[in-house]
Amino acid sequence: MDKNKRENIKVNSNHELLNTYLDEYKINELIKETGKDWVFEAFDTRLNRLVALKVLKPRQGKEREEQFLREGQRLATLGKFDHIMTVYSAGQTNGYYYMAMELITGEDLEDLINKRKFSLEKIVEVIEGVTEAVSYAHEHGIEHEDVKLENIKLGNTYVVDFAGRLTKTNSNDINAIGLVFRQLLGNYKRSNKSPIPQKLEEIIERSLNNKYGTVYELRKEIRTYKNGISRRKFLKTTGSLAGLSLFGYGSFKILDYYNSLDYIVDEINDVEATDFSKINPLFNELLQKIINYKIDWLIEDGRIPKGKFPYATTEDEKWFNIPEGYWSNGFWPGILWMAYETTKKNKYKQWALEWTKAINFTDQENEDIRSTRFYYSHAKAYDIIKDQISRSKTLRAADFMASRFNEVGDFIQIGGKLDKTLNNKKINVELMTISLPLLGWAYNETKDEKYNNIIIKHSKTTRKFNIRDDSSVRRLAIFNPKNKTLMGEENDFGYNNNSTHARSQARAIYGFTLVYKLTKDEEFLLTAEHLADYFIDHLPQDFVPFYDFGDPNKNILKDSSAATIAIPALLDLFSITRKEKYRVSAYSILKSLSSKYLSTNLNHFQGIVLHGCHNIHEGYYTNSSLIYGDYHFIEGLRKIKN
Repeated sequence: MDKNKRENIKVNSNHELLNTYLDEYKINELIKETGKDWVFEAFDTRLNRLVALKVLKPRQGKEREEQFLREGQRLATLGKFDHIMTVYSAGQTNGYYYMAMELITGEDLEDLINKRKFSLEKIVEVIEGVTEAVSYAHEHGIEHEDVKLENIKLGNTYVVDFAGRLTKTNSNDINAIGLVFRQLLGNYKRSNKSPIPQKLEEIIERSLNNKYGTVYELRKEIRTYKNGISRRKFLKTTGSLAGLSLFGYGSFKILDYYNSLDYIVDEINDVEATDFSKINPLFNELLQKIINYKIDWLIEDGRIPKGKFPYATTEDEKWFNIPEGYWSNGFWPGILWMAYETTKKNKYKQWALEWTKAINFTDQENEDIRSTRFYYSHAKAYDIIKDQISRSKTLRAADFMASRFNEVGDFIQIGGKLDKTLNNKKINVELMTISLPLLGWAYNETKDEKYNNIIIKHSKTTRKFNIRDDSSVRRLAIFNPKNKTLMGEENDFGYNNNSTHARSQARAIYGFTLVYKLTKDEEFLLTAEHLADYFIDHLPQDFVPFYDFGDPNKNILKDSSAATIAIPALLDLFSITRKEKYRVSAYSILKSLSSKYLSTNLNHFQGIVLHGCHNIHEGYYTNSSLIYGDYHFIEGLRKIKN
């Protein structure tokens, strides 16, 4: 914490909690006290960092304690965001309830507004940061409830002290932002004896009179004002980029914006998802920008080491890169192959080949590790550049998967030592996208019916045991392979065994659509449609599903990867059936991900699509970019045609 700020805080050096531990947090000093809680500086002994530790004062009742813990856990799901004080964790120990938070330096606006002058540019910058923070929280179902000068800290414009309660209405936070804006502009007027620009007066009045439906609408208008003119006006004014020098330094800022991912995100947000003629070229431009900026930046700066493969982003928003041998490693070279197909630039082909050649057979003969690794790498290398070595390796991998087919139960065993006994078996619905694409590729390449027969039999078994009467999926179905009866179900990733894991539902849509394209069996198409209808019917307002459709707490975690997997499947269903609901749903998901979940900060976030959730039960990558989510997002964009 800022030294000058600390001098203004009365510190109780005799507090009973000083030098004690709450779980892994060692309490150093008291930095703030309210009637309900204390805020301490503490040391995180596990991650070796200073944190702010907010501790609820005892004896406030069970209801308040549970509310405090629930709000802390909810705030932790926001993850790291540029303008929000990060909540790392929330817990309870020794009768104390706490939240561990980012320790923010810098003074708050309440102190500063009477000490210094604010320029108009600085005021607009601060308000933009505030709207970004509050809008981001609203998108995740959380309202602030107390936006005021005291809760805004300068430096990077941090908004602190979120209530963590579920969003009921946007109006209170919008009104509060408008009031803060007016207070800051009052400072500007007193200091500069200058009139407030009419446009800003209009924005304030609209805020205070509830003329904005969402904070995002307010943020967009602030950003448009900040950038001076929009792209359309810029092009209309200049006629071409050649006239930039006439406009001076400010034009370079406009040009930076024009070339940025932020620009294309704003443009996409301005267009209706169903206005296909306008949004299609924007999606195509977004694809180009992601490739040209994000992928180039990751490789050329060495952020993904040669011979390693990105899996998920960690707390610092950097990729966790893993060695060869893991099931997901094919997705990264798959992204590079798509980049080459999109741009036809030789560098992407060379990069794709380099990472593809790093994928080879391992000694893990008892593990289902072959399918995604080889399908998205070597199979693509053969399809695109006819690399014969890759063809041979892909067929070998397909034969390995075929060897794991259980002839009694008519299913492919995933994971573990091969077991063809008649004991109860588990069939994983996600094999529809993990194993079947590889076998489908092998069938198309060789026309060997053994691959086709396995695909058909496994798909029928999956349809029988993994799909419920309401077209929701069982992630794991337990069945008797001898008499073909269902014995139970498991949902090791989801809310409980009877709930529906959103990513499993999306993979089932993707898989049954693929099987229909391979077999032309109308039953598989009908199954894919029913699965898609369930998925669509259970999407929240922003079209990005919660981690599990059956979780009663609908504001805990989103899983963007489930949304990305659904996009190419829904677009394929539209191409097959010509039913508009599938195209509209796919476009609505794409628009939401592009405008609200995209990592546009190229200097910070290494992933592409934010807020994926791998495994909530194990606590693995619960608010991360996931490599398979990024892959399917790009796959979906590539299916958009001008």
